[in-house]
Amino acid sequence: MITLGRFYLTDGSPTDEEIATLKKDADRFFLFSYGKCGIDEARGLRTLFDGVAQHETVIFFIAVASLTEEAQNALLKIAEELPQNISAIFVVPSVSVILPTLLSRSQILSFENTESKQDIEKFLKMTYSERLTFVGKLSDTKKYDDSATMRKEV
Repeated sequence: MITLGRFYLTDGSPTDEEIATLKKDADRFFLFSYGKCGIDEARGLRTLFDGVAQHETVIFFIAVASLTEEAQNALLKIAEELPQNISAIFVVPSVSVILPTLLSRSQILSFENTESKQDIEKFLKMTYSERLTFVGKLSDTKKYDDSATMRKEV
């Protein structure tokens, strides 16, 4: 089973248009960049997420050049307890280096394909139950050898 939420990972590079689409759907939009994201940076993000007003829709877009295992474990806890009004999108060098436990609590976004732009916009506007239905239909259309391949393609 794929766990969907408001915690996203991508190893693609979004275009200015895609970032504008994300900004449009939020009351506030934050963009962060880290060379190396360690435990201290992850804990700082947790404090930042907790400090955001509950009545606003907020999107955090965080690009990291590297992500330590300790930071990923801290992000795991953050992903599980992310407030309803917050979406966090992490741009990582490669999704393949992310811990399986963090992957299982993340939605993988692809910014590489121009065809996916409309799907991303639609997906971000969907309710949680609509997202589950959407992903369920995608996963039912093809047989996969393993869950990692299915997650990546979906």
